[in-house]
Amino acid sequence: MGKVRLNLKQILAANVAALMKHHKQDPAAAAKYLKMHPYQLKRILAGEHYPRMDTVQRIADSYKLEPYQLLLCNLDPNEQQMARVVSPEEDKYLKALNEARKTIPRGTH
Repeated sequence: MGKVRLNLKQILAANVAALMKHHKQDPAAAAKYLKMHPYQLKRILAGEHYPRMDTVQRIADSYKLEPYQLLLCNLDPNEQQMARVVSPEEDKYLKALNEARKTIPRGTH
């Protein structure tokens, strides 16, 4: 059975919703923050259309991200996510680093 893939509209919608939640913004506050009409944001959140590239750029700039990061599956607003290929050694190191980070008490780093 093939892997189910989300389309870019769904990915963008989920990521914008995650960013809004992280910043404790309701749709009206987010629309104002993003300098867009609330209806436009509603359509993005519903995954109803592909926004123009300048809109994606504006959203990314507002949340201090690169545009491509808005199109990564499962964007975590707490982590800086980057799309790049890592070697098996780098992957092993990064996993160990992330596990070690979990042992540090919050507020001390």
